[in-house]
Amino acid sequence: MWRADGAELSLSPGRGLLGADVVLPALHGPFGEDGTVQGLLECLDVPYVGAGVLSSALCMDKVLFKDLMGASGIPQVELR
Repeated sequence: MWRADGAELSLSPGRGLLGADVVLPALHGPFGEDGTVQGLLECLDVPYVGAGVLSSALCMDKVLFKDLMGASGIPQVELR
């Protein structure tokens, strides 16, 4: 549930979020860095700064990200 000033917010696709012009997500960890909030903002049609849904989700999975970088030929430190 999302709240503003103690009142529950009704979130509807394409309707924005509290009249915000842009959102600066300053969150850490799951539900903050994993693309979830970015996806919600995209559904609400609210612009935001920073990484998008796919790159955020990918970077939360360190092994998958490392595999992708290796497949792209980007040098990296070996896992031990």
